[in-house]
Amino acid sequence: MGTVSRQYGLVSRGAKVEKVTLDDLNEYIAHCLAGLVLPTTEVKHQSGKLEYKRKPSALDAWNVVAELTPVPSCKMATFASSAVVSGVGNIANEFTLGWDSLRTNLMRNLASMPIGTRRRCIAARLQARGVIGPEYWQKSAQFEQKFVTKLGVVNRSEWFDVKTSSLYALDIKSPKRSLDVCYNGSDVIPVLDSMLTKAGAMYKAGAYLHWYERYGGSEVAEVFSDCFEIIQTANDAYTEILGSHL
Repeated sequence: MGTVSRQYGLVSRGAKVEKVTLDDLNEYIAHCLAGLVLPTTEVKHQSGKLEYKRKPSALDAWNVVAELTPVPSCKMATFASSAVVSGVGNIANEFTLGWDSLRTNLMRNLASMPIGTRRRCIAARLQARGVIGPEYWQKSAQFEQKFVTKLGVVNRSEWFDVKTSSLYALDIKSPKRSLDVCYNGSDVIPVLDSMLTKAGAMYKAGAYLHWYERYGGSEVAEVFSDCFEIIQTANDAYTEILGSHL
């Protein structure tokens, strides 16, 4: 919600910011997921020459899981997209934005970190769509270095992957472009902290427990204990792996 709220804030120019709707959230989430999971037609840039793969390839989901979550106890991914929701950017979404604008949007749409903390990342995958012609490659190396720094990728050489596709969405004739990223990083630590604190307080206060006990039987306490332990284990793992880099 914070990402979409910032998008509205940028165009409000001091006026009252529109309320973020469920349609806005669903639209942005759909862009994030579609940019990463829809079929791609790979583009390779070698020795100044471009090679286009004609036949679309489906996403290898297990490869993505292995690539982005190499640590068994740290399997929470965060998504971001260069997309601007239609309620904010009707004009921008009707035309083909340049790569500089898309890169700016993507950097801006990354989730905000708590004040005083820096993002650190175990692994990340950047997906560029609508890559046709040499324009994308003119500043790609410069942007990727800046983006790696922004994400805080601990080991770029092994855990930062860039994929390019000439195909945008499923329309082979579409002139549109997009940049999307999926990364596994310290963004989840404050989320897990908040979840443990709020859920723990509600559990200790007995909030709604009578419903769980009525329909969940005698094992409710054990189930809750296991859930809290799972979340705490994940939180400890992220803190241990990325804590020294925060």
